[in-house]
Amino acid sequence: MQADERSARGAFLSGPLPPEDLARLEAAIDTGLAARAAGHDPPDPTAPLPPLPDLEAVRAALAVLAALPEARFDVARGGPAARLAKRALALPLALLGRPQARWNAAARDVLARALRAVEDAMAAAQALRDELVVQRAALERTTAALARLEDRLARLEAAAAPAGGGRAPGAG
Repeated sequence: MQADERSARGAFLSGPLPPEDLARLEAAIDTGLAARAAGHDPPDPTAPLPPLPDLEAVRAALAVLAALPEARFDVARGGPAARLAKRALALPLALLGRPQARWNAAARDVLARALRAVEDAMAAAQALRDELVVQRAALERTTAALARLEDRLARLEAAAAPAGGGRAPGAG
């Protein structure tokens, strides 16, 4: 059974990871799976919503990337493996006619589009939050109205009950 567990674990987490990193990752995964299996209480509908993340740091990083000068792979720097990787990366760029500046511009464009998608998703989340506030207020009003109606019904039933504990007409 131990060998099967190790082979399954190796298939799940493959890669050149040190044993302590593998143990840390496996512990985090096991903790998450145990929490999921244990089940969680449903969230409190009256609890305040967590704040949406602030994307100013991402926008600032994107501006820094846009301001960078044209970069090229410096094949003279780094270790032998890094220089070889840089040469290998530079070759398709040169063959396809996409110099590093165009590659960087494409990467910035992808990042900017991803940022816009996240901003759109956050705007939708904010609209849902606003709708949730409206729904919570309507639920509170409905709950209060229901309590008033139940109270009124109890008073009407008490008033309609015969005094002195006698039997109501038609009760058989």
